[in-house]
Amino acid sequence: MGARMSARRVLLEWVIIAVVVFTFCGGFLDLGTQRALPGNEGEIFQSLDWVLSNSVREQHAFPLWNPYLNTGVPLEADPMLHAYNPLASIPVLLLGVLDGFKVALFLSFLAAALGMWWLGRVLGVGRLGRLWMALMFAFTGQAVVRFFQGQYLFIKNADPQMTGAHTLGQIMLDYLSKDSWRPDAVKLLPREEFYAYTGIWPFLLLALLPLALWKRAANPGAYKRRPLVFLLLVLFLVWMWIDIRHMPWAGLYSHTTFLNQFRYPTRMLVYGACALVALAGVGLDMLWKATARRSALREVSVPGLARRLVTRLGAIALLAFVLLSVSDLYVTNGALARTRDPYLPSYEIAGWLHQNQPGVYYVSNPNGFHGSLLSNDLRYIDAWYHFGDIRSFAGSVNQRVVQARPNYLILGNDRQPDGPDPILIQRFPTHTIWQYPHSLPFAFGVRDAQLKESAPGHELQSEDVTALDPQVPSPNRILVSADGSAGGTWW
Repeated sequence: MGARMSARRVLLEWVIIAVVVFTFCGGFLDLGTQRALPGNEGEIFQSLDWVLSNSVREQHAFPLWNPYLNTGVPLEADPMLHAYNPLASIPVLLLGVLDGFKVALFLSFLAAALGMWWLGRVLGVGRLGRLWMALMFAFTGQAVVRFFQGQYLFIKNADPQMTGAHTLGQIMLDYLSKDSWRPDAVKLLPREEFYAYTGIWPFLLLALLPLALWKRAANPGAYKRRPLVFLLLVLFLVWMWIDIRHMPWAGLYSHTTFLNQFRYPTRMLVYGACALVALAGVGLDMLWKATARRSALREVSVPGLARRLVTRLGAIALLAFVLLSVSDLYVTNGALARTRDPYLPSYEIAGWLHQNQPGVYYVSNPNGFHGSLLSNDLRYIDAWYHFGDIRSFAGSVNQRVVQARPNYLILGNDRQPDGPDPILIQRFPTHTIWQYPHSLPFAFGVRDAQLKESAPGHELQSEDVTALDPQVPSPNRILVSADGSAGGTWW
């Protein structure tokens, strides 16, 4: 790991990294505003944070169930869950979902930078190389690409045709091209999967890696060979994995359940960027150390002065290279990390519904009002999410269909509801709230005889049941009280 560093020196380097990363993230750290993170899936993944925030702050319990999406989905089994990541959960609980999620993103960028800094330390890279590695990895295109679609996942399916695979030439363009709408790539997969702009800079330094390995043989204390070989193997694996269609094991990838579950091979680009930047950092460090050693003036002579001038000019050029490469990624990729104006009418509508129609019920909306509905403690029955409904009515004891349907519908003013007997509740400039009077209440009691009626296609409706008032004392419990003294068998 090299010579022991003083705490003051470590703190100084970390402060430099934190300040630069903070300015890079300034485009989305507009705290105290309603400006939203971009991407059509951003609010979907933040729904997990609304569950956590509402449960812990209001009911003082950790949620095991997500009641807001569809008719409820298991939170603990959610593969997108990031509540156990303190970088995400602590800011959300302290600052709220909107501001906390932005701070969590900043901390994730910072953690990536510090992690790469530590890798540089392990590899024996000096200060300049460590700082360069940290900032280049934090600013790489695979980090900001999440802003395209909104997949801000704090965690790290089937595609038998392997349509997301890229050729070796396309992989190079993934790293070198600033164009996120490349015609050759968008035909294969969404742009948020292949954009990984890192620039030509690391590749230039990568050419010096053989010298670093050679220095290992000449001077065992220079660089450790095993980590460098490992990173080279990672880079090789990434390129072979992404170009899977042209590999001899492509058939194994298509027909093996484990390998077939990976959705887009290009998601390995982030690991390639990690190995690429780390190896390039070693090349940069080797050059910098060479200029530092040869700049010392051992004797006053014309050749000595000329040698010192050349090495000083080389050091200045190397510093310019560092500044240009970091600023290139800072400007190019930083322009993508920006918030957008929220759709304020959705929050006004959801707030009115929550305030004027109290209770527990289901709401439908075709426009994806995830953030506005969940922030107002409303249950979004037709929310788009990654879980598929595998429930079946086969084997049920009742003859009549019992189906949860929306009690309220938020629809644009240019459209009409297609449900039976809708009632207009409130009209806004852009949307209208409708009520479906026949939809079942959230909790109800029904006679056994009603359930066993065998009229074909006769779905159980609100007029067939007795509505009950559910109590939700914690995120994991619902209490329902019913009076069974009216005679007959009740459910």
